[in-house]
Amino acid sequence: MKYGKSILVFAAITFLSQAVLGAAPPGAPTPTASLIIDPVCEIIETILQTLQTISGTLVVIMFIYGGIKYVFSADDAGARKQGKQTCIHALI
Repeated sequence: MKYGKSILVFAAITFLSQAVLGAAPPGAPTPTASLIIDPVCEIIETILQTLQTISGTLVVIMFIYGGIKYVFSADDAGARKQGKQTCIHALI
C-alpha cells in the first residue's frame, strides 16, 4: 500500500491535465487571452504534460515490476500477494 497514494496522486494529475488540456485544441486562440495569461498557461500546460508522461511511465514500470515479482515468487505466498497487489495498485 506504500505506492497507493503516489499512484493515486499521479492518476488525479493525469485526469486533471486531460480536463485542462482537452478544453481547446493546442494553439487555438482563446477569447480571454492576454500577454500575462498566455505564458502562464503555456508553463502550466508543459508541467502537466510532463507529469502525465512521468505518471504513465511509472504505471508501466510498476505493473512490470509487480508482474515480475508475481512470476518469480514461486512458492512464497506472501511475495506472490505483494506482486499481485503491486499490479492492481499500478492499474488503479
